Amino acid sequence: MIVKKVKSMIKKIIKPTDRTEKYWKKAASKDVESVMESICDQFDKKIFDTKKEALIFSQNIKLDKSMKILNLACGMGRICKWVAPYVDKYVGADFIPEMIKKAKEYNNEFKNAKFIVNDGESKDS
Repeated sequence: MIVKKVKSMIKKIIKPTDRTEKYWKKAASKDVESVMESICDQFDKKIFDTKKEALIFSQNIKLDKSMKILNLACGMGRICKWVAPYVDKYVGADFIPEMIKKAKEYNNEFKNAKFIVNDGESKDS
């Protein structure tokens, strides 16, 4: 059920340009720390896995165990660590298979998290 909803929502998103796809594939080819250094402004390894950003996130959205969260363009799934413990189900979707692979590895401790590859056009996930 959730996968069908994800696919429906993704179809409404414009397919990324080749330049964007090339950029993200290049970023995804690096190790986790290098990926974050290349895509995040002011990346700081010391606070990468801390709750600092999670506190900011949770002040804007009240999470509870009845929620199902869809994270489009999830990349390597960094937000999952801050959301999955507080919700029923977390689904991350991205069009770069390498990013989804990293997301699965980075978040393997969360049994309620699922990551899918979808480009917004294909029917497969």
